[in-house]
Amino acid sequence: MDFLFIAGGDLYEEEYFTLGDIKRVRDILSKGENVNILIAAGNHDPLNRKSLYNRIRWPENIDIFNTTGIEKK
Repeated sequence: MDFLFIAGGDLYEEEYFTLGDIKRVRDILSKGENVNILIAAGNHDPLNRKSLYNRIRWPENIDIFNTTGIEKK
């Protein structure tokens, strides 16, 4: 598989998700080290300054984007 696209946004509900939760998501997705993974942030998990997406270091194979475009994490 060349890539995995997680579409539709809202991978998590920001109000109920913790830093530990997003680290577990990262750890699970990082097992696909030979697969490029694209995550679309949504209105429940926005990619903004306070986002959990921005509070951890992501592997090179994972890219997160919102309506303004793709950002390398």
